[in-house]
Amino acid sequence: MLIIDKELFVGKGFHRECYQHPQDHTKCLKITFKQPKKGGKKGVAKALKREVDQYKILNKRITDWSMLSNYYGEQETNLGKCSVFELIRDDNGQVSRSLEQYLLEPNLTETELIQIKQCIPLLKAYLIKNNIITQKILARNIVFQRSNTPFLVIIDDIGNSDFLPLANYVKTVGEKKINRIFSRFIKHLKNTYITERSPKKVNEMLRSL
Repeated sequence: MLIIDKELFVGKGFHRECYQHPQDHTKCLKITFKQPKKGGKKGVAKALKREVDQYKILNKRITDWSMLSNYYGEQETNLGKCSVFELIRDDNGQVSRSLEQYLLEPNLTETELIQIKQCIPLLKAYLIKNNIITQKILARNIVFQRSNTPFLVIIDDIGNSDFLPLANYVKTVGEKKINRIFSRFIKHLKNTYITERSPKKVNEMLRSL
């Protein structure tokens, strides 16, 4: 059993907390901390099963994990059972920050902004090439990995909720689904982060997408 210290805390989503793996700095542990009102325990279980099922499919055909956090199975901890994922870090060793954090950063540099804009279509192309189906794409579920070759990396919400998940196996169907999801992602960026309080350069970049 792994012992997780609260000092290893990285961040949290709607129903999972993320901690750095105590024995491997390249991995993180995601642990359910609460059940959402909608769907409750069964809803969370279904979402996690979809995630695991999607990774089982991807592990059979993907060799390039540059824009998707890899999954390594489950592990028992003192805080309960967890899912083990790759922990995305920048070249300097720091844990990569979410796209949302960058878009809300008042001191975002021009270089960072240009790199983020360039990475957005590259992420879409990567998803289509590898037929990676996500439940949705949100700025909080993506990190911007700063490096000589920067990437946007998806770290959450992998899975296909379709009753008949043909998109997982038929690439033409998958591409259509990815295009729809990505269009909603761009709409989400504009509707959420173009505000009067946002830096002018961020607003201009998002409008140009």
